[in-house]
Amino acid sequence: MQSAFVFRRPFADASCRRLAPGLILPLIMVLALCACSKKEKPLDPDRDTASGEMLSEADRAKLGQIASYTPEAIGLVKELVASPDVFVRMMTLTRLERWPRERAITFVLGAAGHDASSLVRAKALALAWRGITQLDREHERFAELIDVTLARLSDSDQAVFELAVQKLEGIEDTGHLSKLVQVIPQVAPERMNLLFRLFCKKDLSREDVQFIVEHERQLGPSGPSCREQVSRAQRLKYVYE
Repeated sequence: MQSAFVFRRPFADASCRRLAPGLILPLIMVLALCACSKKEKPLDPDRDTASGEMLSEADRAKLGQIASYTPEAIGLVKELVASPDVFVRMMTLTRLERWPRERAITFVLGAAGHDASSLVRAKALALAWRGITQLDREHERFAELIDVTLARLSDSDQAVFELAVQKLEGIEDTGHLSKLVQVIPQVAPERMNLLFRLFCKKDLSREDVQFIVEHERQLGPSGPSCREQVSRAQRLKYVYE
């Protein structure tokens, strides 16, 4: 028995040595793919050569001509934002990031409000809010920016919806939040929590308080903070009225 065991052991060791290279190579490939996936970044339309190859010669030429603002570039931007190619529209927004805000804002708001691609709407909405931290009613295009952002609260894409909520939460002027009374009843129930959290930031009027009370069962996790704001508003109105 002992001699048979000694005879088989070298054979088994040799088999393992022969199989090891075949196992190591797939393992190395798997580890390499995992490392690459962690380092993967979104394509940069300005720097990635492969992405440039996705363009037609005509589109590449037009994008080159709108790299900075000129009166002549406006007509080209109108063509590019209407392109059926999502990649072209995204690259157009990248170019508009370099334009003076007052020259680009019309195209940016248009894309945020009407583009068929959620990727384009999200990029445009983020660009429209770029550099704006405290916005008041005297700011240029304030009403239009607010209206476009409020419209995105009904966006079919959850990421665009959450971006709109984030932008509206980031400013101190809460007067525009009165418009949420038209938006909230139309959204999916799972979105109401975020919208009530946003709505309850404002200085609540009697109408606001009534609206919240009527939607008591739909407050969700925002219930405690909203009820606190309602109680506060009711106390203040009792004192001053």
